[in-house]
Amino acid sequence: RGEWGEDGCYGVVKGKGKDKDKDDDGWTGKVTDRVLLGFEDQKIRDSFVRGVLEISNTPGCTKVVVDTDRNRVNDVYRAWCLGIISTYSYLELVNSAGRRSRLDFSRYPVYPWIFKDIKGDEGGKMNLDDPGVYRDFGKPVGALEPVRLERFRERMRSMGEGGMDGSGGQDGFLYGTHYSTAGYTLYWLIRVMPEHVICLQSGRFDEPDRIFRSVEASW
Repeated sequence: RGEWGEDGCYGVVKGKGKDKDKDDDGWTGKVTDRVLLGFEDQKIRDSFVRGVLEISNTPGCTKVVVDTDRNRVNDVYRAWCLGIISTYSYLELVNSAGRRSRLDFSRYPVYPWIFKDIKGDEGGKMNLDDPGVYRDFGKPVGALEPVRLERFRERMRSMGEGGMDGSGGQDGFLYGTHYSTAGYTLYWLIRVMPEHVICLQSGRFDEPDRIFRSVEASW
């Protein structure tokens, strides 16, 4: 208890390292109070988690939950459906269940893009009761703009099967990048963590036209 602080440990996420199951993400009273622990293998990791859970069951200790447990996920889903927790809290817990952590930029929590009308009215206010401010959730963000989508489709058709040149490489694809990478994460966090952006870009900032300027410009 002394190691975690007076609030104790509230939760554990059994994560996966880059090569094997060896990471744990634990947090205390505040969601931002997290620590990432590395273990030699999954057996040692699971033994540590069992020990934390056993200690939490003793009188006077804070009850610890494991967000990656299926029963925990089902309970959170039911609580969200009943309006007991907010959508934001639900997404936080779903990300934890998916082993995403703010301590790992390559596995940072993912949230859906909600709005398409970023500017709002003349006073800069958005009318959340207006369906027109929300994007089409029936399509991925990359398919919302018809001209852009057709450009992707044309590229995919030109690739054909077995790669662009028919050499037997990767088949054609619609989107060439993953939605979650360290570069994308730090693009949005540049004003909060500029030092990490500089580290990622080998000692300098990225090209000016690729640096975050505003939510509207990014949309």
